[in-house]
This record gives sequence, structure tokens and C-alpha cells, in this order.
Amino acid sequence: MTAKILAFKEFLLIVAISVVLFAISWGWHWYREHGAPVGKSLPAVISWEVAHQPHELADMKVPPEVIAGGKRVKENLNLPASVVQQDSKKVTGAATTKADGHRHTITSVLDTSTGKTTMYDRVDPLPWFQFLTSGRVGAYYGTSDQGAAAMLLVEQDLLQVKALRLGVIGTVTQPTGMNAGQLSTHGFVGIGGRIEW
Repeated sequence: MTAKILAFKEFLLIVAISVVLFAISWGWHWYREHGAPVGKSLPAVISWEVAHQPHELADMKVPPEVIAGGKRVKENLNLPASVVQQDSKKVTGAATTKADGHRHTITSVLDTSTGKTTMYDRVDPLPWFQFLTSGRVGAYYGTSDQGAAAMLLVEQDLLQVKALRLGVIGTVTQPTGMNAGQLSTHGFVGIGGRIEW
């Protein structure tokens, strides 16, 4: 067999492995449990620290302070229609946090002497062990030790131990430009870990 036929078979094998990795990642993505929809406000899961604590009525010295704007403010926050339509439901505060890989606990504290609500953002520690369903697919163009090249990358996260994420990765690199016909396609499939910052 000639070198070109071997290179072509190698290329087909790498493409087949990449397609299988992509299909597995895509299937995992669509059949896993999805998080909250983007841009839609849903009732939050109550933090475990207060989930089973009894409630009591506060002795208010002044009425609570609310955000002015009523319906318009609630619509801008994309609150559920049942909240937007009820005038008895008022916004006392809203917080936005940066998505940084950590869970955040947002706590609202009502000062009964002033009627003002203060919100606190606590960055929770990373879990010791957690299954992951996130993944990435990327296409890149750049240079390699053999000249200009295009690369396809598929990555699937499986486990997280504190800041260390473990998963599988597959890449295919194809030389382009003047060297495209002379060099073979290179591929890599493996398991490993990474730390994000």
C-alpha cells in the first residue's frame, strides 16, 4: 500500500472516532437534566441552612421598603406572570452574580427597624465530588510544527473533585495550505484532568 492510502485510512479512522465522540457528547447533552432556562425567573431552591427552619412573623416598626416601578420592574426581571399580575407581590431587591464555577447563595435580610432589604452573596466552596455533564466542541485554525492547520476538539467532563475536572477529549488536526497534501491528519483521544481559572 502506498503512503497516501495509509494516510487516508488513518484520516478516516480519526474522523470516525471524532464523530463517535461528538455523537456521545451531543446525546449526553440533550438527554441529561437541564438547568433553569436562560432569561426566565423561577422560584429558587431554598438553601439547606434554612430549608427546615420554622418561620415567624416579624414585628415591623416601619413598613418594608420595596423597589418602585411595580409591574414594569417585575416584567424587566422576567418574573412569572402570576407574580407580575399581583399588586400584592413587591420586589424588595434583586442580585446578579458572576458565573465563576462556584455555587452562590443569595440571602435577603429585612431590617425591621428601617424596612430595608439587604442582599448578601456567599460564594460556596467547590464540592468534594460531583458528576458533571458539561462539554465543549470547538474548531480552531492556527499553526502547528508542520505549518498552518485546522483543529477540531471535542471534550466531555465526567467528574469534579474540588477544582479538578476529569473527562475525555478528542482532537483532529488537519494541515492546510501548501502542506495539506503532503502531511497526514493527526488525532488524539484520551482521558485526563484540568483546573480552570
